[in-house]
Amino acid sequence: MGKTKPGTPKLIWQKTTTRAWPNVTMGLIRGTMALTFEDNSSKDSERLQILILMTIWAIWKSRNKNTILDLEAVPSETRDTLKELIRDLI
Repeated sequence: MGKTKPGTPKLIWQKTTTRAWPNVTMGLIRGTMALTFEDNSSKDSERLQILILMTIWAIWKSRNKNTILDLEAVPSETRDTLKELIRDLI
């Protein structure tokens, strides 16, 4: 199993719950707001919803930079945006 990169949603998940990181698919992303875990006493479903939505927002901001401002958006900037969003939340 590969090492998880710092600041990624998966690493945040691993630091905040003992539940295994779920297989994130397009179906899971589309149904994010309906997501619930059985025995959700630690609010893991809410945490996962927030992580998925923050990731989508970071990607959206990069997309806007590229299409609206006609500037190159590199993946590291998207990752940095996500880190900022998570840092602001915490």
